[in-house]
Amino acid sequence: MSNLEEAVESAGGATATKAKAEQISEILFTVFDIEDDNGDYFICNSRDAENKNNIGSLWYMSDKGISEAKKFNKQDNIDYIKNENFIYTNIKSKNYDFKNAEDNSYLEINIGKTEDIAAQITAAGKNCDRLFKIYNKHIKNNI
Repeated sequence: MSNLEEAVESAGGATATKAKAEQISEILFTVFDIEDDNGDYFICNSRDAENKNNIGSLWYMSDKGISEAKKFNKQDNIDYIKNENFIYTNIKSKNYDFKNAEDNSYLEINIGKTEDIAAQITAAGKNCDRLFKIYNKHIKNNI
């Protein structure tokens, strides 16, 4: 299973989500001339009042930079920022011990070069473990 497929599965995405994520990935590597540098994909998800899973942004994070495709299921709107000494990090969690996510776990990571947030990345349920793993691999060392 590819890294992108793992991200779709972890976020609870459907086949249509996977197809759109693959399309955005191609745009990302073409437009920003990013080499596949062993980065990781992550798809934000959240749960509404009825516990329905909602898909948010598609992220690509590597040691070189972070890219966000906002509401990627509906539009092509992609940002890219180089990982050069993030100086602001804020982590919010609920029902998450940073080891084993439960269905009701929530994790939000905000990062920036100032106190202005450059990226807000959220996860719900088991997807929290994937986000925290990617944070430790690509973001933590750039703070």
